[in-house]
Amino acid sequence: MDIGPTEDELSKLHEALSYLADLISDGLNPNKAALEKILQKVSLNSNHQWIRNILESACPILQRAHDDVDDTERKLIVGELEALGMKSFPAILTYDKAKPKPFSVEPQFVDFGCLKLGKEANATLKVTGGTVKEVLGTKRVKLNLIRTGDGCTLVKVMLSGNSAGESLHDHIVIKGDKDELKVQITALWEKRSEEPILKEPPLLSWCPDCTPKVKLPESKRKTLLYSKRLHKYRCSRCEHEFPYPDKRVNEYNDAHR
Repeated sequence: MDIGPTEDELSKLHEALSYLADLISDGLNPNKAALEKILQKVSLNSNHQWIRNILESACPILQRAHDDVDDTERKLIVGELEALGMKSFPAILTYDKAKPKPFSVEPQFVDFGCLKLGKEANATLKVTGGTVKEVLGTKRVKLNLIRTGDGCTLVKVMLSGNSAGESLHDHIVIKGDKDELKVQITALWEKRSEEPILKEPPLLSWCPDCTPKVKLPESKRKTLLYSKRLHKYRCSRCEHEFPYPDKRVNEYNDAHR
């Protein structure tokens, strides 16, 4: 006696046909390898030859659903899906799912935020619902197309380091068979950390090494000479040299003003 599929197997059949409709919706013509992947997704092994046969039979039916722009064959196609073993409501949903997806991209806006100078930044856009024919950008934005096997196209957007404090407000255009998409690109490059401008000291200061050791009134004489050319101090009395700036020189002179 021939025993029909169980409820669990029928559920997996509906799931498998839904995956198949999804591929056809992306404009693909699934081959045997794609059908095997669908069987793996729904956890069916090679013993289920019947469901493999149904998937092969469903391919041209769902292709007609994909091309049925005005729904003129809707009732007929749904009936053919039911004849393959689908229940009425899942057959209707599968018919609708096989229709072409709208040409779309995710994300629709790319904000790279604040970037470090000299560092490259990149983002990946995922385009679905059609074949990408052309991607247009500018000299400041590098683009790379990566076609996948599941009906999607990846667009890699790359920026190279620009001038300090510079901002970017740009866009790229993704062209399909009929439609085109525009993706805004923004970025800001960090400003250079400005080195503090050192204020030159007076030409003469007190030497923190020898001034406390000498007797008055000679100790009141400023003997620490600052050289603008060498950017350092030299004491005319003890001949000790200090770099500029120097913490000891600053603190001693601040305390004796």
